[in-house]
Amino acid sequence: MKQALLTLAVLAVISVTSVACNAGRPPTDASPDTFCAQVHDFYSGVDRLGGGASNHEVAGLVKQLARRLADVGTPGDIPTDARQGFELTLDAIHDLPDDASTAEVEAIDADLSLDERRDTQAFDTYLALTCGTSTDAVGGPV
Repeated sequence: MKQALLTLAVLAVISVTSVACNAGRPPTDASPDTFCAQVHDFYSGVDRLGGGASNHEVAGLVKQLARRLADVGTPGDIPTDARQGFELTLDAIHDLPDDASTAEVEAIDADLSLDERRDTQAFDTYLALTCGTSTDAVGGPV
């Protein structure tokens, strides 16, 4: 369940205006090292949860880690479509119910448009190239 939550949550939905208590858009001036360290912390944090973690524990941790990633932001050289995918991902995580079920998590990207799917794929590609990490890597970074 935690792996599905992470993988699907890192793929998804609309703008970031509601992320981090409506504090605004994440910064665009993070160093690549700082950004990648936070991405790796995101995966590591979810991986530290045991298989017996409740839906509430997993969703809460993913939301907390996503808020930290929003605070760090992205490097300035991130392509526009990848940045939009980053923001879609953060918003999708923010919008998860605090006790998201596996079914709810698996449906998180069901309403994405083709353009939104392209943006989240661009973000995945950016993660792979910049951080050696891919959202396709179930359970954490590759």
